[in-house]
Amino acid sequence: MSRARLVLSSATVCGSLALASGASAADTYVNAATGHDTATCKTPAHACKTIRAGVKKAGAADTVHVASGIYPERVTLRARKSLVASGKASATTIAPGSGSAVTVPEGANAGAIDGFTLRGVTSAPAVSLSGRATIRRNVFDGDLSDYVADVRIFPGGTHARVLRNHLTDPDPDRQYGIHTSADGVTISKNRIDGFLSSVEVNNGSFQTPRFSTVISRNTITGAHDPPGGGSGLAHGIFVFVAAKVTITRNRIVQPGAGLPTGIDVSGGLPDDPRTIAHLHANRIIGMDHALSLNGDITVSLDSDLVASNFTGIYTGQATINATNVTFADNSKDMELFSDVTLRLDSSIVEDAIQETGTNLTCVITYSRGPTTSGDPCQTFQTSADPGFVDAALGDYHLASGSALIDKGNPTAPPSGSQDIDGDARALDGPDGGGCGGAPRRDIGADEYRC
Repeated sequence: MSRARLVLSSATVCGSLALASGASAADTYVNAATGHDTATCKTPAHACKTIRAGVKKAGAADTVHVASGIYPERVTLRARKSLVASGKASATTIAPGSGSAVTVPEGANAGAIDGFTLRGVTSAPAVSLSGRATIRRNVFDGDLSDYVADVRIFPGGTHARVLRNHLTDPDPDRQYGIHTSADGVTISKNRIDGFLSSVEVNNGSFQTPRFSTVISRNTITGAHDPPGGGSGLAHGIFVFVAAKVTITRNRIVQPGAGLPTGIDVSGGLPDDPRTIAHLHANRIIGMDHALSLNGDITVSLDSDLVASNFTGIYTGQATINATNVTFADNSKDMELFSDVTLRLDSSIVEDAIQETGTNLTCVITYSRGPTTSGDPCQTFQTSADPGFVDAALGDYHLASGSALIDKGNPTAPPSGSQDIDGDARALDGPDGGGCGGAPRRDIGADEYRC
C-alpha cells in the first residue's frame, strides 16, 4: 500500500510548537501538595489545592491542569471546561469518599477528562455523563457494586467519546465497564478487562435512535460470568433494544470463567424500534457464543473473523447479511432457530449450518462450505480447502495458491472496502493470486496480497 508523506514548512512547525508550548491565559492549575484555594490558580506557582476550586475559577471552555496527587473529591464539569492531568494517570487520582469522581450534569456539556485514575464508590460510577464530554487516556480500576459501570452515559450524553482508556475490574463480580443509553457515542481504542459486561448499549428510551453509536478498535479480554451466579450472562459487547450501532475492528479474546458471549445483539418487543447493527473486521476468538443475534434485529457482518468459539452465530428472529466472513475451528459455526433470514456471500464456513426451527431462509453465494448440494442452508459454491497460512496457530490468512483467492463475488465491492487487516478488497487479478487483469475479491475475511 502507498504511504503518503506529510511535509510541513518551517513556519508551520514553529507556529504549531508555539501553540503547544503554553496553555490559555485563562486556564487554571491545581496542585494538592503545594496549592491553596485562595490563590489565583492562574499559574503552576499559584495553584489551587482542590480541583473543585480550579474548576470554579476556570472560564468557559478553559482547561484545569491537575498536578500529580490524590484528590478525594467529587468534581462537576460544565461549560465545556476540561480536566487534564499534568503527570501520569497512575500518579493522579480522583477518588471521592462517596459518589462519582466526575459528573457532567444534563445539558451541561464538558470538554475532556484526560489522564487520571478515576474511581467511583459502590453504587456510583467513576464517571457519570448526562451531558457530552470526552473521556480520554484514563485508568479505571475501582471495585463497584453489581451492575454498576465505571463509565455511565445517560441519554443526555449524546456524542460523548470514550477513547484510549484502560478499564479493569479487580474482582470477578457483576461489574460493567462502559454502559451507554445515549445516541451517537464513540467508544474507541480502549483496553477493557475482567467485566461481566465490558461495553453495553441499551437505549432505555425505546425511541428510534437519531445517531449511530460507534464501538471500534477496543481490546476486550476476561469477560466472565459471576461466580456462583449463573452462566451465559457475560458479554464482550451487549446491544439491546432500539439501538443503532457500528461495531468495527474490535478484538474480543481470552474470556474469563463461565460461558461469555463475544457480541450479543438483542431486539425488544415487536412494537419497539428495530435494532440495527453493522459489524466489520472484528476478531472474536475463544468465546462460548461468538455472536448471539436474537429478536427483531438486522445485523450485517463484513470481514469478521469468528474462530475457536463453541458457536459462531447463535440466532433467532433476525435478518443477517454476512459478506467476506471467516468461520473457522468453532464447535458449531452457526445455529439457526426460527424466523431467520441469512444472506451469506463470499464467506468461509467449515461446518454444516444447524437448522433448529422453522421459517428459515438462506441465500448463499460465492461461498465456501462443507457441501455443494442440499437445502438452501447447506448449498455452497465450493467445498475446497481454504488453504489458511497456519490455522493451528490461529493464522487464518489465505496462503499463496489458496483455492479461494479471486473466487468471491465478482461484483466490485463498495469503494473503500477493506479486509480484516485494513487492506483494500479486490487487490488481485482473476488468475488465482496474480496482480494482472481485472480485480476480484477473495472468499473470507482476508484479501490475499500479491
